[in-house]
This record gives sequence, structure tokens and C-alpha cells, in this order.
Amino acid sequence: SLIHNLYHELTSILIGKFYTAKDLGYFKRGSDFANLPTMTINGVVTKVTFPILSKIQEDTSRLVSVYRKYIKTSSMIIFIFCISLSALAKPLVLIVLGDKWAQSIIYLQIFSFSCMFNHIGAINLNLLKVVGRSDLYLRLEIIKKTISVVMILIAVNYGVLAICISMFIYNQISIIINTYYTGKLFGLGYWAQVKDFAKYLIAALLSASPAYLLTFSKIANILVLFLGLFMSFSIYYILLRKDSLAIDTLKMLNEQIKNTICR
Repeated sequence: SLIHNLYHELTSILIGKFYTAKDLGYFKRGSDFANLPTMTINGVVTKVTFPILSKIQEDTSRLVSVYRKYIKTSSMIIFIFCISLSALAKPLVLIVLGDKWAQSIIYLQIFSFSCMFNHIGAINLNLLKVVGRSDLYLRLEIIKKTISVVMILIAVNYGVLAICISMFIYNQISIIINTYYTGKLFGLGYWAQVKDFAKYLIAALLSASPAYLLTFSKIANILVLFLGLFMSFSIYYILLRKDSLAIDTLKMLNEQIKNTICR
């Protein structure tokens, strides 16, 4: 956590040193908006998965099965939120923040794609903690953050946008590194996990594409935002309506809503 917090602040410090306060403001707005849904969902997933996985840590086959289900479920939810956020970044920023923050739109779009894979790394690292291999967790964090710092120090010479792109590339490298030990310990390497979440990634990209095209129209931003969200989630529902995991998740959410209303 200490390493992560230091790393998290490093980028802002470098941008503040080498660029203007305005550049830092655009960067922070874009990253904060993009991080909000993923951090919220990741926080819930991490807190929920750790005690459940800890109870079945001795049953390897069941542990792997439950772990894969969490990867699929969280991917199914996070991908559509993040990709829709990226697609509708323009009307969202202009409505919520105003025209003066228009330059943060591109940062929000890049960070939305970058952040949407964070849950995969978080669940992988959670699995290492569950089986008592926090030493491997620390080792991975040191390796990843060293790579990222080097990439950011190189990118800082080419502008704030280059820093954002370097962070996106780092997140893809981070997934590969995070899945190294889960691959060795449980046979769940990078490609095995890609196969688990690829369907939801493709479905989310297809679903949000019409919403993105809508942002180029001359329709009022507020209409673009609501129509875009409606289109994205409707298409996503149609594409996944026969997916057993999606059906189970919707049933669970429906039960939660009913229980909340009854209370």
C-alpha cells in the first residue's frame, strides 16, 4: 500500500513540475472521473472475495472455480461501465464540468480504458494473499512499479498525453505480470484469464460504439448522454441475454433491489 500510494502521487508531482497547473488539472479531472467506478467496484470485490476465498483455500479446484467466476462477474460489470464512460466522455464532461474542462475529455477516454483492467490484477493479487503468498504480492508490486516509473520518466519528455498512454500500456503489462504466479500456482495464466473475460470485453465494445458515434451528432449533450447510456446498456443486455452468468447476476441484483425496497 505504501509503494502504491507513493507511485500514485509521483505522476501528479512530475506533471506539476514539468508542465502547467492547467495541464495537471485536466489530467487529474480525467483520471478521477475514470477511477471512480473502478475503485468503487474493486473495493467491494476485494473485500468480498478475500474472506470467501480464504474459507476454501485448501480446496484448490473449488478455489480456482470461484476465482474465475469473480473475474467474469466483475469484468461483465466493469467493462460496460468504463467503455460507456469513455464513449460518452465528451457530453459528460461538458455537462458536469463545462466547456473550460473540454481538454480533459481525451484523458478521461484513455484512463477509462486503462482503469477497466485494474480489477483483474486486484483479484489475482488477492488470490496470492489468500494462499499466504504476500511475499510474491510484494515482489510483483516492486517489479511493476519500477517498470511504470521508468515508462513515465521517459514519457514525461513528450507531453501529458504521452504519460497517459504510457500508463495505459503499463496496465496491460501489469496484467501479464500479475497473472504470472497465478499461472504457476493454479494453472490460470494470462491467456486462460483472457479467455474468461474476452466475451464481455467484446460485447461492451460493440454495445458502446453506437453511443460514441452519437457524440458526433448535433443533438444536445444531455440527450446524447442519456440516449447513449440507454443504447449501450440495451445492446449489452441483448448480447448477453442468454449468458448464464449474466442471468444469475441480474437475478441477484433484482433480489437485492426487492429486499432494499421491502426494508
